[in-house]
Amino acid sequence: MSQEISRRGYLKTIGALIGGLAIGGAVGWLAKPEEAAKTVTQTITTGGQTLTQTLTQTLTAGGFPSTKKYKIILVGGDLGGEFWAPIHRGAEDASKWFNIDFPLTGPSGTDAVATHDAMKAAIAEKPDAIVAVLGDETMNQLTNEALSQGIPVVAMLIDDNPPHPSNRLAYIGTSQYESCFNTGKVLLNKYLSKKYPNGGKGVIFMHRPGAPDLTARAQGFQDALTPAGFTFEVTTAGPEAETANEMAEAYLRSHPDVVVALGCDGISTPAAGRAIDVLGLKDKVLGAGTDVIPRNVELMQKGCLWALMNQQQYIQPIVTALSVWLHLYSDKELAPFSASTGSGVVTPDNLALYTRTSRFH
Repeated sequence: MSQEISRRGYLKTIGALIGGLAIGGAVGWLAKPEEAAKTVTQTITTGGQTLTQTLTQTLTAGGFPSTKKYKIILVGGDLGGEFWAPIHRGAEDASKWFNIDFPLTGPSGTDAVATHDAMKAAIAEKPDAIVAVLGDETMNQLTNEALSQGIPVVAMLIDDNPPHPSNRLAYIGTSQYESCFNTGKVLLNKYLSKKYPNGGKGVIFMHRPGAPDLTARAQGFQDALTPAGFTFEVTTAGPEAETANEMAEAYLRSHPDVVVALGCDGISTPAAGRAIDVLGLKDKVLGAGTDVIPRNVELMQKGCLWALMNQQQYIQPIVTALSVWLHLYSDKELAPFSASTGSGVVTPDNLALYTRTSRFH
């Protein structure tokens, strides 16, 4: 029999396909142009009889059903920073593939108050959904406010800590603790254990002391390295890059016994690497940290950084958009899904992948 597929019927018929693509290869599939209409044929055997039904659904150019153009606002901070460049590109691609309005809003620099104001403005617009970079109590409160107004909120990049007082519906991004634990293990097994088999003293820098995400990262580094005999002091290098450079350099100058210097973010990591460089400590102090950004790539090329946690920022808005799109398309019957976007580690061994021009980093 032939019939036009309903919204619920479509979700039941190819929902598994979309879900599978989200996990393994959605990006490549979405990038291919599709026909304006798809025909799905089902063969069903029941009660000894075989029935075949043909279901037709109008699809977007990316292969997704034609819907209203949902507005999903992404709220973050430091949008003008080099770390955010792949996120902008990922959001641009997601907006085309899913046929959504997906603007990014927030301060160009690291300004918490301005980020809070951007979240308030996003709520006032009453969009179909909000994607928020969490990380402090005010953002948690504002997320609850949006939810109370019926606006779905999914966290991306940075989550709030369990038991998740923000009540966000899902989180898309990297596990802060696990990713830095893995990076610490790579640093240890490839380099540190060979140079300092008996351990030694280390320092962990962060540009926002006490921030939940950075605290989790610092703990991940420590748990990976302390069993091998390394001890750490956690200290501040920031909040801005210039201040971080001064503080990291002053610390290493006054602590000549340090043999490993780690950064927890895109400000303190290049500060640690720069201090190793300007003080001529490349043969003594091994640096490592987070974020594949141009400054860190250059410092790794110089031999000042040996391992970088890769958050794979480009992927995050794309997977988040899919999670939210399915929620909206199903009339909120399908809850947004959480997903890990991976926690790759960049070392001198695979650095060549990140020195070429690419849309993905």
